[in-house]
Amino acid sequence: MTDTFGKTKPGLSRTDYGLSGGLGVGFKKLALVVNYELGLTNIAPAIEEGTTSSSRNYKNRNLSITIGYRL
Repeated sequence: MTDTFGKTKPGLSRTDYGLSGGLGVGFKKLALVVNYELGLTNIAPAIEEGTTSSSRNYKNRNLSITIGYRL
């Protein structure tokens, strides 16, 4: 069993921060919102296994689209 946020594999970081931005449009009773999030933190730092080391650079990226209807 692996410890997701520990020092063993995969050893993901608990801390993440980034930038978020979005645009929204409303027309009569409909709404459309598009949002993008870009992680700035490497959530999977380098690991060392014996004599080899691995540099991993994983960052969160999210795209969301919301469609709404106003009652």
